[in-house]
Amino acid sequence: MMRCKRINAKALKRKGAKEFVPEPTDQSCRMPLSTVQLLGSVFRVVASLRLSVKSRLRGHGLAPVLILFASLSLFAQTNSETTNALPKLLPPYAEMPPTFWERYGVMVTVAMFGVVGLVVFCIWLRLRPKPQVILPPEVQARLALEALRQRPEDGACLSNVSQIVRHYFIAAFQLPPGELTATQFCQVISNHAQISSELSKSVADFLQECDERKFSLENPSAPLGAMNRALKLITLGEARRVQLRQLAETKIQEKR
Repeated sequence: MMRCKRINAKALKRKGAKEFVPEPTDQSCRMPLSTVQLLGSVFRVVASLRLSVKSRLRGHGLAPVLILFASLSLFAQTNSETTNALPKLLPPYAEMPPTFWERYGVMVTVAMFGVVGLVVFCIWLRLRPKPQVILPPEVQARLALEALRQRPEDGACLSNVSQIVRHYFIAAFQLPPGELTATQFCQVISNHAQISSELSKSVADFLQECDERKFSLENPSAPLGAMNRALKLITLGEARRVQLRQLAETKIQEKR
């Protein structure tokens, strides 16, 4: 520790003493200026307090208080310059990379809309009404007759067979639609120009025999063979249609 001369306390009692600075004995005992100022302010406070005690008997005064407040400002001046220095800041962080959505957000959104559109289109293709396949009248008639081949030849079966034959000739030769009796239907086909007399007579005979079997009270011994006869009438009808198409083509060629 540094050795310094003792402070002469009697010098503080002198009237008009302003500041007392201790002088070190050697250069190694010399203290920093801030420490000296701090000690000087402390001594002034102590001296002012001792003087104020002696002056209480004479009267109350504000001088000691003013000296006390004046000495407090010196404490603030003794702070070291290093205490006011700002702390060192940490190095800045690196720039944050873009997120996944910032990079690929647009592509992901477009892909999602594309997938949803594809799914909706596939569902629409699956659920949309399929176009009806219109079969030719001869194909429809033959399929309907084949479905009745295994049934017994009773009144209900004969009624279905006669209905199939009527529908075929109405569709094939473009006859007026409508529910007609057997007699009315025979008159229509006999007066039609595209149906030959032989074909119309065969159809009329078949329909009349079917009606007789349907409404007959006696069970006929021999079957009518309605399936085969109906198929034969359809074959004759198709042959007549082919003949009509050939005649139409011949007329067109003659006009040219």
